[in-house]
Formats: sequence, structure tokens, C-alpha cells
Amino acid sequence: METAGIQNIDQDLTSLIALTKIASIGPKTCRQILQHFGSASEVFRAAPRSLLKIPHIGQKLASALKTPKLLQEAEREIAFAEKQKIKIVSWENEAYPKKLKEISDSPLVLYCAGHTPPPDKPHIAIVGTRRPSEYGRKIAADFASYFAQLGIVVVSGLAYGIDMEAHSATLCAGGSTTAVLGHGLEMIYPREHTRQAQQIVEGGGQLLTEFPIGTKPEAYNFPARNRIISGLCEAVLVVEATEKGGALITARMAFEQNRDVYAVPGNIGNATSVGCNQLIRDHVAKIACGPQDVLDGMQHLLRYDVSSVEAGQPKAALMLSEREQTIYDQLKLGPLGMDELAARTQIFGNDLRGLLLGLEFRGVVRSAAGNKFQIGY
Repeated sequence: METAGIQNIDQDLTSLIALTKIASIGPKTCRQILQHFGSASEVFRAAPRSLLKIPHIGQKLASALKTPKLLQEAEREIAFAEKQKIKIVSWENEAYPKKLKEISDSPLVLYCAGHTPPPDKPHIAIVGTRRPSEYGRKIAADFASYFAQLGIVVVSGLAYGIDMEAHSATLCAGGSTTAVLGHGLEMIYPREHTRQAQQIVEGGGQLLTEFPIGTKPEAYNFPARNRIISGLCEAVLVVEATEKGGALITARMAFEQNRDVYAVPGNIGNATSVGCNQLIRDHVAKIACGPQDVLDGMQHLLRYDVSSVEAGQPKAALMLSEREQTIYDQLKLGPLGMDELAARTQIFGNDLRGLLLGLEFRGVVRSAAGNKFQIGY
């Protein structure tokens, strides 16, 4: 945690925040400047003539660096963050996410509200369209719940649709989720998700952004936000995506960052499947027909091997709902068809099909011969 109060200002952090407030330079250029001067404080102490000798600094930028209000704004920002219990983590700080530090344009400063996950916890992003089908909502929730119960941090963007399904299912499963925002932490966008954002923090997760306090949720902020979503993670899963959705931007950024990318295939006639199918067709994403497809490449990161769970127990010690447990208990007695399972559980029609689909995606049950279902181990 790296914060400071008015009476004890961290000059390096203040200078670093001030540097990020100059709109004409990005993280890469900032790092080149910092490499030359050694620290952000030295950048602001430098004489104008010495600034102009640096290849990345022209007259306009040199003048901006001598504007007193930059440091004053940064000091006020640090004081406000401390008051609001917002952590400010610089790129040099050991609390900075190690995976994110790997990408070439990682933010110099992060603003965090809530609980920072332990550094050894693997992260998976779940992203998709803001207008998913019911099938897409179900799949996102099932994947998120499964990952959460393995101790994986589920990352998304707090947007409508797939994002919120991923966050909510993770919380319901008792897991940790990180929401990456495209604006300052003193607000929540969309406003309707304010309560969910509070639940993320209260549930042991965190809200994270590179944007300083006061930054509005402008449209151009969100593609930049997406590189952080993918940069934090070992893998990115796209559940449903349209042809030009933001989820595709995240997926392609993940691919460029050398992250594993997965997509849930869909009906070629559905608009929300076009993006996923394109990612698979273009070899950007691997097919994910269940959580295990994503986990197969992450076994070395997990606390235990999910394939070695004791036979007869739900994989990865899954926490089943009451109705899921009813189904599971009946299938422990042997394979059953839909009609017989409905009669024994008193769960019928679409309710039963939906529960079975969720259990099947989580590996708890699987299809058997004769249109029956059985325990998945």
C-alpha cells in the first residue's frame, strides 16, 4: 500500500502521479523519461535546458513539466485517496501485480479500492457482450463459479451482461473478483452497478483503475482499460461477443500480450456468437467447451490438481445449491434419463435442463449412453 497524507507527502509518488497527468505522453514514454532521470522527482527538478536534451521531450512537454499545478493536483489526489481509503500503488511498488508488470504499456500508477489478492493467486478474465443470451449468462456464471471455487481470481470490467454475471457468480461462490474500471474510483459506471461494486469490495475483491480521481467514463478510456483486464490474467475467456464488441479488443490484446485466450463457440446464426467464432477461426482463441479446457493450461498455478479429487466427490469440492445437490444425490445411485430424474427430484422442464447444463459445464455430471446423465468422474 502506497498512500500519503498532506503532512507526509511521498515526493516520488507525487511526481509520478503528476507525470501521468500529462495527456500527451503514455506509459512507454514516461518510462523512457524516468529511465533517463532515475526518478519522477528528478524529472520535475530538472532545468528546462536539460529537459530539452531528452529525445522524448519537446518544448511543449518541457513547459508542461514546469507547471506547478501538476504537482499540486497530485498532492490533492493523494490526500483524497487516503481519506477515501483508496490505495495508490506505483509501478515500482512490490504490491503492483506481477503479471500486469509484464506488458509493455502497463500503467505507472494503479488506484485500488478493496482487497488486493495475494500475489500467488492465478487470475482469469471473463468478458463478453453487454447483451448476452440467457445461455450466455448461464455459461458465464458457471465458469466463474467453478474458477472461484478453485481459488482463482475472476477479473472483468463491471459492465452490463457477461461482466456482471462473472462478478456476481464469483461472489456467490465465495470467491474473489477484480473489477477494472475505465474512470476514477470516486464514481461507478454504470451507476446502476454501484451496489454490486460495493459487494465486490465487501466480499474481499477489489476495484482497480489506472485513471486518476475525477476521470469521467469517456468512451476512449475503455480500450485502454481492456489491456489491464487481460494484462492481469494468465488467461482470458470470451463467452459471447458480437462482431465488433469490446470483448474482442480484450481478446486480441491478450493474444498480443502472450496470454492464453479461450472462446465459447456458439450458433453461427446468433449475433452474439460471431465474435467468439471469429476468434476461434482466426486461431486467436482456443475452444472452451467447459472450465477444464481453460484449466488444462494452468495446472502448475493451482493449489491442487483438479483431476486428483477423490472419486465420488464433486470436482474441486464444488459447493452445490440445494437443487443441484438433489440432482447429484440421485445420480450417485446410477445413470438416469431426464424423465426419471425429474420424477425423483421434482424438478421439471427448463429448470432441470438448466441445472444439468450448469453441472455438466462444471464437470460434476456428464452425458451417458441412452440419453442419460451420470456422475462426471
